[in-house]
Amino acid sequence: MQNFTKYISSFCVSALIVTGTCMAQQPYTPAAQKNLDERKSAGQLTGQERLLNQNPTNAKISLPTPQLAGELCNCWIDRDTTWSIAAMDCAGGSGGPGLPPEYRNDDWSACVGIPFTFCFYGQSVDSVFINNNGNVSIGTNYSTFTAESFPDSNYAMIAPLWSDVDTRGLSSGLVYYKLTNQHLIVQWDLVDYYDSSDSTSHISLYNTYQLIMTNGTDPWLPTGCNVSFCYKEMNWTTGDASNGTNGFGGDPATCGVNKGDGIEYFQIGYYDAPGSAWDGPYANNDGLASLSNQSFVFNVCDSGNTPPIAVANYTCDTLTLCEGDTGYINAGYLSPEIGQTTTIAMDTTGLQGVSILSDSAANLAGTNIMIIAQSGNYGNHLLHLFATDDGTPPKMTTTYIVVNILNCGVGINDPHAAGILQVMPNPASELLTVNYSSASFATGSIEIRNAMGQTVKRIETEASKNISRTISVSDLPAGIYVVHVQTERETLEQKFIKQ
Repeated sequence: MQNFTKYISSFCVSALIVTGTCMAQQPYTPAAQKNLDERKSAGQLTGQERLLNQNPTNAKISLPTPQLAGELCNCWIDRDTTWSIAAMDCAGGSGGPGLPPEYRNDDWSACVGIPFTFCFYGQSVDSVFINNNGNVSIGTNYSTFTAESFPDSNYAMIAPLWSDVDTRGLSSGLVYYKLTNQHLIVQWDLVDYYDSSDSTSHISLYNTYQLIMTNGTDPWLPTGCNVSFCYKEMNWTTGDASNGTNGFGGDPATCGVNKGDGIEYFQIGYYDAPGSAWDGPYANNDGLASLSNQSFVFNVCDSGNTPPIAVANYTCDTLTLCEGDTGYINAGYLSPEIGQTTTIAMDTTGLQGVSILSDSAANLAGTNIMIIAQSGNYGNHLLHLFATDDGTPPKMTTTYIVVNILNCGVGINDPHAAGILQVMPNPASELLTVNYSSASFATGSIEIRNAMGQTVKRIETEASKNISRTISVSDLPAGIYVVHVQTERETLEQKFIKQ
């Protein structure tokens, strides 16, 4: 097990910190905890008060498992038995340390040694703190429940959403993590806000989001990136002790990365409202719905100017069009530093029928592209997008979109898969039957992917020579889809039309 002695030396804590004076270390006691709880409820805490548990639960380091290639279009990673509940009992503030097995808590942290090197603005990091309040920190834990805007010289953190998470209410979800020799994944799954333990007046709302941190070469993220944020449904921004009312208003929640030196940072948004309004990171406060079902991938290794961040990311997508169809792509890039402007350029070499409907150079830059599928363009093409900021030095982010032009009038199915993979009926409206016949035993998965290459349904298959699955497609919008079968020996695809 990891030795966490080094963590203890990083704390300057007291059970009854009233001023900014650094007092001698004091261990967690029930009396000290009760004092903090009462003061938070009365609005008398800054959030920087911390207690130290001298006997925290050691980090559970899962044995590395075989890596699958990252599916960037589906940024959320489903949990399995290799995941652990984050043991929020290392250090913290109000609410008390979490107790096993669920470690429900308010402002506590889990200390985790990581078996890979994580690069954070040029610093090699081998241990982090998973803080209940929506962030992972470097060097010390944070019990601070009221977020600050970045840059801020007091915090070194990676924050998918820094806000006052409170999992003590039994209806709240928990914080989970998975650790391998290449990556750390943390999920705040259906977590509630402070004060979730007050069942008489608290209106429960839930946020679900994920952080991935890697060694920079792990295949979950694109080459050159070592962090990603991923969001499902987001429903609150502010706890009651941060002047919030029913989960909103008051002091905003922060999304971004901060080195803690007042220089190196970037911010994606500053959220205090339920709507989808978002005008970049440094103008008006933002609506939380703009984060729902969103994802961001970036690199926090290099010091200096941070390259533009894709906010409509088509890096892994395939846009599939039949001849004569018209497709649209809305791509956006954020300059995460204050005052920067990003411009977008495009390379359409070999792809006909492409036009730009609108284009803007701004802190939040965007382009709207129209593609009319032409008969001379059958097959796959790469459309490159280049987003360049005006920082010092200028930095560029390059993404590409795979555009697949089909002659849908000739046939729906892939000839290579004929006799091995059958999809019927085709077209389909309610149920789709997928049959796979092999000469030998095979295990794998069946995926249904939409025209953008995104997996909308996935089924794991057992070892068998003949696999048959009936899948409901009644909930899918009308359009062209691909049944993608991946086995130990081969990859097969068949197209079908959803009516």
